[in-house]
Amino acid sequence: MTTVSTTGDGNCLYNAISLSLCGTEEMSKEIKLGMIFVYFEYEKYFRNVFEKSGYEYNYEKMIVKSATMGVFGNEFNMLALSCLFMRPFNCYSMDPWAQSSVVTKCSKLPIYLTLKDAHFTPIIPFNLIFYFSNTNSFHLNHTKYSFENLNFYETN
Repeated sequence: MTTVSTTGDGNCLYNAISLSLCGTEEMSKEIKLGMIFVYFEYEKYFRNVFEKSGYEYNYEKMIVKSATMGVFGNEFNMLALSCLFMRPFNCYSMDPWAQSSVVTKCSKLPIYLTLKDAHFTPIIPFNLIFYFSNTNSFHLNHTKYSFENLNFYETN
């Protein structure tokens, strides 16, 4: 495995995901747009999660900030992106938070990211049999989110 550097333009979360999935940063704007649609599609769920978090600003302001280019990604963005791609996200960090999202209806491998000094980079496997075992390391401060109660569209 290796980490790949991303452009530090405030869009590093989306750049990292684009690099992880496509090999380039070219899809980062489309990824961010898709995330905004997820917020609207599952508004009740995300509004509930956001309001329980205790942020000082409201849900609508979070949507505006999330839709603005150059604004750093946050845990709510990662949660929506996990929902968008139907893939778990594991973000490893020694910073104040790391995150693990669990998409129960998904059997795909997680997207692995690192966060250091407010900058996301993807963790890329060298081959297709690469696998990280789940961690219960409390020193990583993992925040776990789950989509168990969401009704996703079924695809055939």
